[in-house]
Amino acid sequence: MNRSGQISLPTLKIGRFVYNTHRRLMDMICPHCKNGCKKYGYFGGGNRCQRYRCNSCAKTFSDIPYRSLGRLKTPLKKATRIVNLLVEGVGVRATARLTKTHPNTIQAVLEVAGSKSAFLLDKMVREVNFPFVQVDEMFCFVGCKEKNNVTGDPERGRQSIFLGVDADSKFIINWMIGKRTSSTIEKYMQDLKLRVARPFQLSTDGYELFEDEVKWAFYGEAAYGQVSKKFIHPRAKDSNTAEGRYEPSRVKTIYKRQVFGPVRFDKISTSYIDQTHLNLRLFNRRLTRLTLGFSKKLEHLKNSVALSIAHYNFCRVHKSLQGETPAMAARLTDHVWSIAELLTESGQIGSEKWICPLLERTVSPPMKNSSKRYNTAMNAPNFHEPEFVTTIDHDSHEHPQPQLA
Repeated sequence: MNRSGQISLPTLKIGRFVYNTHRRLMDMICPHCKNGCKKYGYFGGGNRCQRYRCNSCAKTFSDIPYRSLGRLKTPLKKATRIVNLLVEGVGVRATARLTKTHPNTIQAVLEVAGSKSAFLLDKMVREVNFPFVQVDEMFCFVGCKEKNNVTGDPERGRQSIFLGVDADSKFIINWMIGKRTSSTIEKYMQDLKLRVARPFQLSTDGYELFEDEVKWAFYGEAAYGQVSKKFIHPRAKDSNTAEGRYEPSRVKTIYKRQVFGPVRFDKISTSYIDQTHLNLRLFNRRLTRLTLGFSKKLEHLKNSVALSIAHYNFCRVHKSLQGETPAMAARLTDHVWSIAELLTESGQIGSEKWICPLLERTVSPPMKNSSKRYNTAMNAPNFHEPEFVTTIDHDSHEHPQPQLA
């Protein structure tokens, strides 16, 4: 109550407007200097939009209503059709011809949709129960092949897409794009640690950098096994010869090895992650082999991969899940999402320049030469479990039986 006996009501700030409970709209707040503004005419044809001018900095701006695609003026129905074509393996220029849209608009829609998808995956996948996880990397390149990257630009040349897939729900847990080095694998494993609830079982291939990084991230909290495959070409003894270079090789021998933890040997596999790689190459034009559909910039590749993964997890029904999407099988949602829902679910995200959350938001691990890094991994007792070897005979129709090495 003030001196005149009247009750003073508080002032509320909602968005850029300042409201008072006993008055109407008082002022528009300037987004630059946060001072009061005044009306400054209208713009637009049929649906006029109010413009304002700041009393302090004299800058003008308008009260544009909320748009689901942020800064883009593309209608949501048209953006949904564009995204639908992109996630079905159609290129940018082919999508522009089919929708009669400029290729720059297609690229802008892809940027906004990719940023929304990356934000959605980063927000929803946190400490989820995935009992059997498979991790592997997939080859791709940006701009040019590595032999033509004469400047040594880290954002050009050979790149690897690291993926983690749950064997039961087929859900793509997380992803990361970078060089095939120990530092990239280290960041990926630290990010995977934020997504999966422990304990669980992890399976990778026999790449030597995986073992050290997995020990550092999950030793004592998860079980880890490796599977190594030896390939042989059906016609040529050397698969690198010109005779059989582009023909598929066959698996000759499979080695399964327990690294640490109580693993289940029947669950040590990379079959589901290999099938996921095939799906991404099929439904993403930038990852198709021997074409001109590769990405020219690393940021465009990140946006495209994020959109493909979000569509695969939430919108695409998997044939082995009885009419469910991987997100439904992982109990992260209860229905099949539409593309429009995918574009609007993450809110008003996408107007700002996106930085890949998997590279920037992960917890920084200790340095590699730190003693804390190897206290548990290198001083751990060695497991002398038997290695299982499976030999596949292509002339026999019997099921291969594992044998002790």
